[in-house]
Parts: sequence; structure tokens; C-alpha cells
Amino acid sequence: MIALSGKTVLVTGATSGIGLEASVKLARMGASLVLVGRDRAKTDAACGAVKRHYYEKNRKVPPSRLAQDRAVATKLWQASAALTGLPQ
Repeated sequence: MIALSGKTVLVTGATSGIGLEASVKLARMGASLVLVGRDRAKTDAACGAVKRHYYEKNRKVPPSRLAQDRAVATKLWQASAALTGLPQ
């Protein structure tokens, strides 16, 4: 398995199907993820699913990193809404 520790991966279509499965596998490989989806509630649910899969295996949650990732995801969401006209 390729180690992706220290790498950040942006996954589009992350709320279901291949995007969600890819997110879970990338998280298990150590990547930090930015998940992108059209529906905020579904994207939040996908984030929760990825965290459950990953942290069940690794038993550690770096809170400062999660807060940092959340800030980045919020900025990306706002930028994408401005570009696509999606509601924030």
C-alpha cells in the first residue's frame, strides 16, 4: 500500500459510490482529505463515514488537524458556491 501521510487529496463526488470508497481508502493510506459534494448534508455525512472508518482503525484523532481541515473545507465550500451559484 502506498503511504500518503503528509499529503492532501481533494476528492470530488465524495458523497457516494466511487468517490466515497476512494475517500475511505485514501484516509486509510494516511492522506488528509478535502471532500467535495453538491449537497452539504450528504458531504457532512460522508465526512463522518470516512472519519469512522479511518479512526476505528487508527484510534487517534488529531483535533487541531481536524479544525484546520474544517476551516479549509469551509473556504472551499464558500469559493465553490461563489463560482457555481450554489447556496451556502
